[in-house]
Parts: sequence; C-alpha cells; structure tokens
Amino acid sequence: MSINHYATNFYKKISSEIDANNITGEKLLNITQCHHINLFIIKKIYDDWLNNFNKNKIPFFDYDHIETKKAQKNFMNILSKHIKIKPSRMPDIIIEAIKETVKLAANPSNYIVNDIFKNLNKINGKNLKDRKKYYPYHKDVFDELISEIQHFKNNTIEKTDLINYLENAKKILFETRPTAVNLAWGLDKIMEVANNANSVEDIRNNVVEHAKKMAEEDIQINMKMGKNGSYLFNDNDTIMTHCNAGALATVGYGTALGVIRATKDSGKNIKVIATETRPIQQGSRLTAFELKHDGIDVSLI
Repeated sequence: MSINHYATNFYKKISSEIDANNITGEKLLNITQCHHINLFIIKKIYDDWLNNFNKNKIPFFDYDHIETKKAQKNFMNILSKHIKIKPSRMPDIIIEAIKETVKLAANPSNYIVNDIFKNLNKINGKNLKDRKKYYPYHKDVFDELISEIQHFKNNTIEKTDLINYLENAKKILFETRPTAVNLAWGLDKIMEVANNANSVEDIRNNVVEHAKKMAEEDIQINMKMGKNGSYLFNDNDTIMTHCNAGALATVGYGTALGVIRATKDSGKNIKVIATETRPIQQGSRLTAFELKHDGIDVSLI
C-alpha cells in the first residue's frame, strides 16, 4: 500500500513530461527519464505475454522442439515491432513499473530471486542471459548464476553440485547487503535446510517450503516484538531510528518500525526522528517514506 501511494504520486510529478500517444517499442525505452522504469515497462509487457502463452499451452504440441521455439521467438520479435497501447492504459503500466523499481531498490537480492522463479519457466543459462538485460546495475549477479549453471552438464545435478551452487548464490546474495543481519541469518537457515536434505528433489521442495514458513513467521514475530516494545514508550515520546528496519527491509511489518507502528496503534501520540543514513540514504528514501505514509509524525535529519 505504501509503495502504491509513492508510485502514484511519483507518476503525477512526471506525467506532464510523458507522451502516451502512438506508443512504440523504441518510444518505451525513453518514455520516462528513469532508464530502469522504462526497462521494467518493457519487462512487464514481455512477462505478461509469456505467462499468457504458457498458460494457454495445450498437450497436443511439442513446445520444446527447436522449430517451435524459433517460431515463438520470431513471433515475439514481430509483435515487439507492432506494440499498440491505448493512452488510457499507460498510467497504470508506468505506475506498476515504478513500484517494481522501488521494490528492486529496497531489496535487490530478494526481488531478483522472486522474479526469476516467478517468470522463468526454466532456469538455465540462456534464460538468465535474456533476463539480465532488464537489470543493467545487477549484471554481476546474473553472470555468477550463469557461470554456475554452465557447470551442470546435461541438466543432471547431483546433491553436492546443488549445495555448491547454493553456497555461491548465498555469497552473492549476502554481498548485496553485508550489514543486514536478517539476510545473513535467513541465508544460513536455508543452507542448513539444504544440507540436511537427502536428495536434489528434497532440497528443492524443502528450501521453498521453509522459506515460505520463515516469511510467515517473520511477520508474526515482528508484530509480537512491536507490541512488546510499545510498552517502553509513553504518550508524546520522541523516538530516533537509524537506517531502515521497516516493512521494506523485512517481510512486511518491520522490527524497529514495527515497534513504532505498534506504539501508534496503541493510541499513543509519538514523534519520530529518522536519520538520513549516508551514503545510500535508507533513512530518507525508505524510513521517512514508510512513516509518512502511515501518518506518523517524522522529521528527517
């Protein structure tokens, strides 16, 4: 909801500079001044088409045949030259791209992993290379993943191979936010689940199941911690918080900001001082944004 509010307001600020008439593929590449938003507009169009294509497959054709794949690629290339979008639809498409760009900036590793699993029917080197073009500032992540996949011959992966692959993926993800305690903890937990599995199939199933469980538990823990922490503050207190420990840094509620949210929800009047947090500005870009959206009195220093 907070991201929706931000994206809509951001669109209003830039809408006067956008020409939504006579849209073409080339025009989409420069429709806003933010290159990443433009790329995500194109990504959405492609993903929607691909997901609909896969959804409508029927069991009478060989979609993996080389000629079928070639025809599919040619068809998409032809469609890309004849993009036709009604001007009335462009605001929603651009706002969606803004939201996705914010999510990527808030948690790059989590966003990329979710995007890969959500939109790629098969995770292989070729598909990752195609995906990389939408992430010009995260190409190193894709290059590392592609390099690891190329070690798996004939799509046959032994347990030790998959564990090594996950260890390298863990290293890449950790380096995206080396100071994030929750990220390191979560990665260690997932590797523990993977190492305790008996087979490749068990690893795949157990890791996904455990990750979903961790996400659900994280929200519940944050809410309980928020309620307990709210007892520490009195009416009209001022609270200072550094960096970002809110819904954008966790699964959906927040640790430090969870306490602040729970304090406000308990009926107490509070004020918050958010530090700017240089050099990446998490305090100004994320914390102040979250608190302002929630109607909490916040001052940025």
